[in-house]
Amino acid sequence: MVIPLIFEISSNLEVQINSISQSQPTLDDVFISYTGRDLRDEPIGDYDRGKKHEKMRWPRS
Repeated sequence: MVIPLIFEISSNLEVQINSISQSQPTLDDVFISYTGRDLRDEPIGDYDRGKKHEKMRWPRS
């Protein structure tokens, strides 16, 4: 785990830590780290998210 290492390094540097927290990344965090952009960002070039979404809909019987 990283947190004990952070406390060890801060102690060696004589830096006081007032609080620290750790959380699991969300799917949004992972998407942004891989693509560099949010799903709600403006489209790039001629890509139209609305048209792409229309194509992905299940056909109705």
